[in-house]
Amino acid sequence: MPMDNRLLRPLAKGFNPQQISGLALWLDAPEYNASTGTWADKSGNGRNFDQEIAENRPIVSAVTQNGRAILEFDGSNDQLVHNTNFLQVPDCTLFSAFRRLGGVYGGVIASARSSDRSPGILIDSSRGAIRGFANLSVAAVGLVDSFNIIGGTVTNGASVIFVNGTQQDSDAAVNTLDNGNTATAIGTYRTTAGNYLNGYIGEIIVYTRVLTVSERKRVEGYLGKKWGIAVA
Repeated sequence: MPMDNRLLRPLAKGFNPQQISGLALWLDAPEYNASTGTWADKSGNGRNFDQEIAENRPIVSAVTQNGRAILEFDGSNDQLVHNTNFLQVPDCTLFSAFRRLGGVYGGVIASARSSDRSPGILIDSSRGAIRGFANLSVAAVGLVDSFNIIGGTVTNGASVIFVNGTQQDSDAAVNTLDNGNTATAIGTYRTTAGNYLNGYIGEIIVYTRVLTVSERKRVEGYLGKKWGIAVA
């Protein structure tokens, strides 16, 4: 009996962020080692994030999202740091699957030092935000404290934010890019101000260019399906 031709076909592969050029960082919760405080980068760029102090490490939460592991940040001192600021770029696209539990401010991924003039994803006035080159953030209007896919672009400092695939806000560039930040942090921004995240993070993806609309939608669709979030 001849073999079914369907069995001879290569297995279909789903989308992953490496299929789009310009990938700078890809952090997925299962790649986090809670015992060492290292979150391994899947982008191929080796941009791992670490925390040497055990009490300042996020934990793998007992809570899951869509059956998947997520990291829990306590809003007090949890942060992971990478020793370069690869977000010191004029153009980028950022994504994260996360949930805020409380607090007015907090960082998902941003510069780890005192300046605000470098792109990032934050909590600003209790809402998800995309920061460009200013101490001003483009906010997700009406964002509730639930798991969401936050995406945003920064184009020469001008920023646009999307929540679950729908644009929420946009703003022109203010100030200029600060080249003085020497590290990137997850779980906080402007550590001198103590802006720590109280919430969960499942995944972070960063591209050092502005994605096209179709490319952005591919990433949002991938994240939405993976984390059980309906996206536009």
